[in-house]
Amino acid sequence: MLRECREELDVDLCVKGEFMRVLHSYPDIEIQLTVFRTAIIGSDPRCIEHKEIRFVYPSELADFELCPADITVAEKIISEAHLF
Repeated sequence: MLRECREELDVDLCVKGEFMRVLHSYPDIEIQLTVFRTAIIGSDPRCIEHKEIRFVYPSELADFELCPADITVAEKIISEAHLF
């Protein structure tokens, strides 16, 4: 995970712990997502592998078309927004 963030976003992270795990079944595959609480160390992320990157408020997550497995993560972020 840390390597991918470095390669795709040119950012270093400090992992602060696990946020949640999601097991999701698509018609052709089952995936497990492990989501971590992190902090950015140093400079802001840069777009290296993606078209766009931006920070949004938890309340804005509902405005995005998300993959089914990501919806569960977004719902938890929204429900716990007051804790961030």
